[in-house]
Amino acid sequence: MLDEFREDANSSAFFDEDGLEYYEEVGSYQPRGSFLGMTAAQRFVIALMILMMTCIIGGLALLVFEKVIPPPLL
Repeated sequence: MLDEFREDANSSAFFDEDGLEYYEEVGSYQPRGSFLGMTAAQRFVIALMILMMTCIIGGLALLVFEKVIPPPLL
């Protein structure tokens, strides 16, 4: 019984070796060194600017909510 299944699988019409064709890739993959159109140095500067803005806004928020008080204002 298993032999019949093997023969049926090998003679299946779903897999036709004669119909196989090899196609060339239309476009070649070229790895780019940029993400969002920026170089690594530009992305680093943007990340530093975001870090500085977060620190400044966080510090100002602490002053506004009176969680910290600068020594000259005591």
